[in-house]
Amino acid sequence: MRKTGQSSLVLLVVGALSVPAWAGVTVTQGVDPSLWAGDIMTVANPPTVQADVNEQSLAQVASQTFVATDSANLGRIQLLTSGDALLFNIRLVDLGPAPSPANNISPYAAGTDLWNSELQVTFFGSATPGILQLDFDGTHAVALTAGNLYAFEVALLAPPNPAPPDLDGPMTWYRTGNAGDTYPGGAAYRNRSHINGSNAREFALTVTIPEPASMLAVGMGLMAVRRRHA
Repeated sequence: MRKTGQSSLVLLVVGALSVPAWAGVTVTQGVDPSLWAGDIMTVANPPTVQADVNEQSLAQVASQTFVATDSANLGRIQLLTSGDALLFNIRLVDLGPAPSPANNISPYAAGTDLWNSELQVTFFGSATPGILQLDFDGTHAVALTAGNLYAFEVALLAPPNPAPPDLDGPMTWYRTGNAGDTYPGGAAYRNRSHINGSNAREFALTVTIPEPASMLAVGMGLMAVRRRHA
């Protein structure tokens, strides 16, 4: 992965394909699902074992909540995806100190996007499930607060600026079905309400928080909470 001479431009790499992406986030598609696992907590390894529900990008907002277990800057987010090419917005909302239990909030308020509504991601399509990996730097490596509840949102583009016809999906973001409440620290949402009225659904997602000598990943549902040595 490389950057151009323009400091404001990051290249997105999918195999041999490189196209401009938003500054502050590097997007890698097709990461092997075996790289999902962690050594603090692993709910599913690889994530395809339990993430067996094809949640297509038909809702305006699909999201997963999680509790930050440490105060540090955001480093990486991974999603398990497949389907048709899609251009979409991503948002990260701080919902404040996590209640107990943390997955009972429904609906939750839209809140303020910690990325200031600046970030878009292009998924170029895949016939098989794979990891869509987002690495953050600069001002987009936002500070997370230990004990706070966050919502990571995938939001469809809408008029007057819809996605172009070749980038309008649908994309599948995999989630759990009847596996039980695999991550009590959060839940999966459609349009900011529990999916099917249940707090026992989780989107396949990992969130990694780098630290000086290690990286902490908070995994939800089919997500891993892990410590990775730098």
